[in-house]
Amino acid sequence: MTPVLSSPRKAAVGDKVAVLSPSFAAPGFAPEVHEQAVRRLTEVTGLVPVEYPTTRRLGASARDRADDLNAAFADPEIRAVLATVGGEDQITVVPHLDPALVRADPKPFLGYSDNTNILSCCGPTGSPASTAAPRRCTWVRGRPSTRCTPEPCVLPC
Repeated sequence: MTPVLSSPRKAAVGDKVAVLSPSFAAPGFAPEVHEQAVRRLTEVTGLVPVEYPTTRRLGASARDRADDLNAAFADPEIRAVLATVGGEDQITVVPHLDPALVRADPKPFLGYSDNTNILSCCGPTGSPASTAAPRRCTWVRGRPSTRCTPEPCVLPC
């Protein structure tokens, strides 16, 4: 069976976007960096970031992190879901996700690295909302340069 994909509405100025930590809560470890990123997100895009309870909570359970993801996909006011960072522990969140929520209100999920675990969970359901957004970076002397482009690579599941 081939999944039927649709295109979620593009987020517009003033729309709310969920900012979540499905794995490591990097914003709790480095709040200044996170706050700078959230400010820039608002200033550059006009979007309204909405943090969830585990976004900054170090050591949050997989169930609690999944509850935040499920809540973001269930909230009709949220027009996109952004992961703060990847991380191998994210695989423990996947069994607690409700793919029906993703199908009911398709919205882009933006993440990189181990966020692929969530994309793999949502993709087979036919979710049109599953996208990955790794940053395109120039590698200099074996390391990513600070000259990353702002546009994501968007890959459908």
